[in-house]
Amino acid sequence: MNWSAGSFLRRVVFGCGLLATTIMPVPCLAAPAISRIMPPAGQRGGECEVTVTGSRLDEATDLFFEDGLIEQVGLEQPDGGTIKVKLRIPADCPLGDHRIRVRTPAGLSELRTFAIVDSPVRIEQETAGGNKQRNDSQEAAEVVVLEGGATQTVAGVARREDVDTYRVSLKAGEKISASLRGVRLNHTPFDPAVELVDENGFVIAACDDHPLLQQDAMISARVERDGNYFLRVRESAYLGDDNSFYLLHIGRFPAPLVGLPPGGKPGETLSVEWLGDSDGAWKADITLPKQLVRRDIQHDGIFNVAAVRDGVASAEGVPFRLSPLPAFRETEPNNEPTSCQTFPAPSAAWGQLQQDGDIDWMRFEAAAGSKWHVRAWGRRLGSPIDITLNAYQDNDKRQRITGNDDSAGPDSAMTVTVPKEGSFLVRVSDHQDRGGETFVWWIEATPVEPQMQVSVPPARTKSQQRLIAQVPRGNRFALVVNASRTDTSENVQPRMTDLPNGVQATPTPLPSNSPSSLLVFEAANDAELAATMAAVELVVVEKNAEPTAGSPEGGKAEEAPRVIGGLQQPTELVHGNPNRTCWRQSFSDRLPVSVVAAVPVEIDLVEPAVPLVQSGRLDLRVKIKRDEGFDGAIRLTFPFRPPGVGAASGVNVPADASEVVYPINANDKAAIGPWGVVVTATVTPKGELAKTRPSFEISTRPVTLNVSEPMLQLAVDRAAGELGSEVLMVGKLAAAAETSAKAMLLGLPAKCSVKEVAVSPGDTEVTFPITVPEDAPVGKHGSVVCELHVPQNEDWVIHKVKAGELRIDKPLPAPTKVAEKKPVVEQKPAEPKPKVLSRRERLREQARVIAAAGVEGSKASGAEE
Repeated sequence: MNWSAGSFLRRVVFGCGLLATTIMPVPCLAAPAISRIMPPAGQRGGECEVTVTGSRLDEATDLFFEDGLIEQVGLEQPDGGTIKVKLRIPADCPLGDHRIRVRTPAGLSELRTFAIVDSPVRIEQETAGGNKQRNDSQEAAEVVVLEGGATQTVAGVARREDVDTYRVSLKAGEKISASLRGVRLNHTPFDPAVELVDENGFVIAACDDHPLLQQDAMISARVERDGNYFLRVRESAYLGDDNSFYLLHIGRFPAPLVGLPPGGKPGETLSVEWLGDSDGAWKADITLPKQLVRRDIQHDGIFNVAAVRDGVASAEGVPFRLSPLPAFRETEPNNEPTSCQTFPAPSAAWGQLQQDGDIDWMRFEAAAGSKWHVRAWGRRLGSPIDITLNAYQDNDKRQRITGNDDSAGPDSAMTVTVPKEGSFLVRVSDHQDRGGETFVWWIEATPVEPQMQVSVPPARTKSQQRLIAQVPRGNRFALVVNASRTDTSENVQPRMTDLPNGVQATPTPLPSNSPSSLLVFEAANDAELAATMAAVELVVVEKNAEPTAGSPEGGKAEEAPRVIGGLQQPTELVHGNPNRTCWRQSFSDRLPVSVVAAVPVEIDLVEPAVPLVQSGRLDLRVKIKRDEGFDGAIRLTFPFRPPGVGAASGVNVPADASEVVYPINANDKAAIGPWGVVVTATVTPKGELAKTRPSFEISTRPVTLNVSEPMLQLAVDRAAGELGSEVLMVGKLAAAAETSAKAMLLGLPAKCSVKEVAVSPGDTEVTFPITVPEDAPVGKHGSVVCELHVPQNEDWVIHKVKAGELRIDKPLPAPTKVAEKKPVVEQKPAEPKPKVLSRRERLREQARVIAAAGVEGSKASGAEE
């Protein structure tokens, strides 16, 4: 099997979000890092200037928007740690978070997000003025003028013990709404709070966490008197810092919590009842999009809708579920299974838990024995419901089949096998038996189909290290992807498209017995310094496929490859208490691939000439090529290990070495077959280069590692002997040897020795004469290992066998002369000494004597009478 870079070449033009650069020699730099984006949002339908600060931003070329929906029209770089970018945002740009990175010749930065809103954004005066103009009191409050129904958005920073104050003039009966976006800016675990107070400091409305906004806050109220009112923004425990950024939306906008229905079909027009606003419910028509453009929301099918009331749009979108399934509304009463509705599967159902203790039952009809996913959406739609699902048999006994509380994040999901009745019951409730008009739920029943996804595993440090491909010119980079399977055991070949020009991808196959695979990228020496979002498809490798048209054999028309999945990559953005739990993450079905400046080290893995056998070992040869004058540390790792194959955690390359050995081994159940493997290197330069490139990673090309059954099987018996002797340890072959080999024992006790033994064809036993010196350690030794080396292709196939126990004893002592026995003189036993009585025993004895005398006296006087 050929794993050369050209075997699975996928060379295509680069796609969205790319600004190409002139090909020219560049220094070896480190990937950039973002510390601040200010403002962190922009208004759609206009242009805005964004300042990005961070480290290693030298020679930045662009802001790389992964969806390619926002255009960059200018870039300035005042210094190596700051860039100013002018953006043009289309009027139809989707609201919400857009994935963004900074791109330099050294690659792409970590992932950040940039929010698109419907209102103009300005920076808080305190932040814009470098903290010279404080707004921490009512007297120094920053003035916000509300014109009509227009919403104002302020970008600010809530530092430690900082209370940012904004003054708004209102008339009696006027509405004021404010929403905060803090942790949802995906930068830091910032928990903001907002409150509205009057001129006397009395709190009119306050909020810390809002059900729609998670840890963020939103308030909406009408004032009773004319006057100045103040919005106060702070960290909920006054523990902010310079990274506690926020967006404050101020206006007269509505603030609904949920919509009813909470979802629909693509392109469908719905009459939606908006619930949860302080002014009560209202209805309005909305048209759902035909498709979702932002990749980070495609995995869940949820998008935000701005609710419009009296011509004013809400500042915070209400989540809606976009689904192709027919949707049905539950009807009351359905608190008992005998009065519930029946829905065909597949379909969706939606409704409300209208009061505390409310329970909704429904019935889904499907073929007996079929499997169905039953998924619920509640919290993800902005509802405060903690939804619980349970499935029951549709008969008189109504035995519970399965149930779930929170498999789908904050919501529920379960898999149901339809009983023989051809239907099953679903019970919907709140975990705490709560209810109300905003306790809205949406449920889908979909068939379980073969599906598969891959993702790059996150770093153990919960950072974004090694989640994207940064490929040096003229070099290679490798990523491990882990597979998640649903109802499938197909052998799969990953396929990649939309790579940068000059980049080849070599994905290794993903057989059914492997949990992981490799994506190996190689850039040409003249590849453009560019970045694209590459697609990963998982194509089923058909067994015994018939010849198709276009093949040499001819036959039927060529069929399109069967794709059963692709990439589903989560990226953790914000971690908080407890124990750095992930608070915020973003998903994408594309992989960023960037071509970066050339590096001064290259490594190659020599194709193994022999297989790695079960219960054997193999030394991989790695060649290292350094540019002249390079000085630095190189540490090799073996990132992908086929099932049952182990390897050293790493190998440090000596400074003067041009070739090193990387040892690997296999257990007795290692998966047999060809596997694509690589060796990767983490290079840490020294000297001047370390200032611009602290470290970088490269990879070898993939080679084939064949794992096979043992060629010889040997069982070595235990043995025992004395100090100063020769001990024979005998091993028996499972079958007569068909080839020559050499056998050796390793792990012998100190100072013991044995010579290697030749094995000839036809041999059935191997005998090892072990020399045990006088000063060898005495005792039982269980660390002895036998290795069988079988010659093949001018190399050795190494087998390892656990030998039996070797016991070393001390010699028995020499016999000594027995002395003559002396006659035994019988001695009379000594007379026992009288027992010495204690005072208590003497008193008892005296009492006994007196009592006995009294009895005798009584008998005597009776006789005289």
